[in-house]
Parts: sequence; structure tokens; C-alpha cells
Amino acid sequence: ELPVADDDLIGRLQKFVVSALPHDGATLSAAARALGMSVRTLQRRLQTRGIVYAGLVDDVRRRLSGKYLADANLSLGEIAYLLGYSESSAFNRAYRRWTGRTPSADRRSVAA
Repeated sequence: ELPVADDDLIGRLQKFVVSALPHDGATLSAAARALGMSVRTLQRRLQTRGIVYAGLVDDVRRRLSGKYLADANLSLGEIAYLLGYSESSAFNRAYRRWTGRTPSADRRSVAA
């Protein structure tokens, strides 16, 4: 479970993203529907907070990746799936962008 932001809208969005990622459903339109508002209203509310939806999704993925990597029962493929990536290679690229390291290298350092 991620720490929920003080902002209720952001907290609700983060919870939605966590639950929707494994089902490839963390789209902006799905998020707006889940929160009972139009896409435009959601975009406007995020904009007033200086947040872009894609950035929020990326941040949720980044934070979850560390938690999932610490779980030795999850394979890298399963982690990629849980984070909403269609392929492990896409997760590897994103993880390298976030950390400068590969997920397998970080997993080995945690296990050591």
C-alpha cells in the first residue's frame, strides 16, 4: 500500500492506479470514470495542483517497483505485469530511467 497523499483527489487517484495497473486499465478516461467526473474536469483539477496524469502513473509505478522487487516471491515478469507493462523489457527501461540501474541488479543487492 502506498502512502496516500494529503490531497484526497490524489490519494483516490493513486489507489485507482494501483488497482488498475495489472489490468492495463490505468487510463485517464478510466480514472475519470472511477472518480465520477469528466476527463476534462480531472485534467483541470490535476492541472491546478501542477500534476500531469501520466506523471502520477509513472510515480506510482516507480514507488511500487521498489516494494515489489523486495518480494523474492515475485519474478521480474510478474512485477512488470503488476505495474501494467506488457513486456519485461518495458519495465526494465522504465526502472533504469528511474534509478540508473536494472531491476535485476537491485534485486541482487537486496538479496545479498
